Amino acid sequence: MILKCGREDEERHRVFGDHDKSGAASGPGASPKDGIYTAILWLMVVNVMLGAGLALLGDLVWRDAAVSAFGVGLAVVAGTVYWVFRWLGRREARRRAGKLPAGEERD
Repeated sequence: MILKCGREDEERHRVFGDHDKSGAASGPGASPKDGIYTAILWLMVVNVMLGAGLALLGDLVWRDAAVSAFGVGLAVVAGTVYWVFRWLGRREARRRAGKLPAGEERD
């Protein structure tokens, strides 16, 4: 829903999609405040903790190098995905706030 009808507002609507009264976007693409971003971030945090737990248990309790290596790998991959989604969310939030032009790719 466009709250103002000026030419500048129409251009912003075309680029950024609809915004409600709180400023949250409801147009194309997911907002960083949407549940999907938050769910993915929390899932990655759980995966990092699970990987660290497997690495410790595999090494100290079970004395199994394969379980320990899997835990380390899981923690590293999940941590990397976590940081990528954080970066994407921050970039999208800046773009939606008008601080980063549409199509701009650098951080």
